[in-house]
Amino acid sequence: MGAEEYRDQVADIPLFESLSAALRERLCDILVNISEVTELSAGDILYEKDAEDDNTGAVLIKGALTVAGGVGTEFEVEPPNVVGEMQQFNEYGQRTATVSARSDSIVLQFSWHDFVKATAERPDISTEDRVAVHDTLAHLAGDRLKELSE
Repeated sequence: MGAEEYRDQVADIPLFESLSAALRERLCDILVNISEVTELSAGDILYEKDAEDDNTGAVLIKGALTVAGGVGTEFEVEPPNVVGEMQQFNEYGQRTATVSARSDSIVLQFSWHDFVKATAERPDISTEDRVAVHDTLAHLAGDRLKELSE
């Protein structure tokens, strides 16, 4: 199974809602092309809090994930959604939360470096578009950090 078969779910990521339809389609193409399908069993850990940054993110396609920042600070992520974005804004290059499979799940894992490189190399994605994507990711990361601190 390749990531391409999950194109419709990737296109529906809430992260992309505020972006133009054309930009959403381009970002979907990038994510599908750079991602690898990973199957998780309930309880498997995708990312470990305080682990050194491996610079990956993931799109949850099926199942449910739990994001836990510490004792009593956790929330659930349902598909389709992005995880692993908070570490992009951590100056220490560490994971800020543990992300684990709440149930059997499928994620598309990708390198943030590859994502940024692919957006920069596409002539149909402008500098303004890249700024909008960055701002959208920063907003999501900020919202999730708030959820973990409440």
